[in-house]
Amino acid sequence: MALLGAWCLVIYVVSDQPGLRVTDDDLLDFVLRKVAHVGEYAVLAWLAWRVARRGGLEPTPAALAAWTFALAFAASDEWHQTFVAGRVGHPRDVLIDLVGASAALAVAWRHARTKNIDIDTQSTTTEDPQP
Repeated sequence: MALLGAWCLVIYVVSDQPGLRVTDDDLLDFVLRKVAHVGEYAVLAWLAWRVARRGGLEPTPAALAAWTFALAFAASDEWHQTFVAGRVGHPRDVLIDLVGASAALAVAWRHARTKNIDIDTQSTTTEDPQP
């Protein structure tokens, strides 16, 4: 839970930077910022997934809870950016964030379903997962 909170803080601090640019090249800046969106929300969703699984949720409900959290955080982050000088919140960025979250959760869900991992003990069983 602490890592999830810390990652949320990292996203907030970066979003709070006025006029944030990575490079002077407009196209490269755009691409790098969108790749960063995908990466930061992949990490966010994976951390939320771990919190949900450790809270006792099965893989599918954990993925849905983590995805919903990522959606809510992405939307609030874009709204927050509308109050930061030189920044603009875009609904498009929420969708880009959800690409990262969805990719990470698909991998986590698939891994948990195929390996039947008990997140509390980090042990793996050889039994087939329940359908």
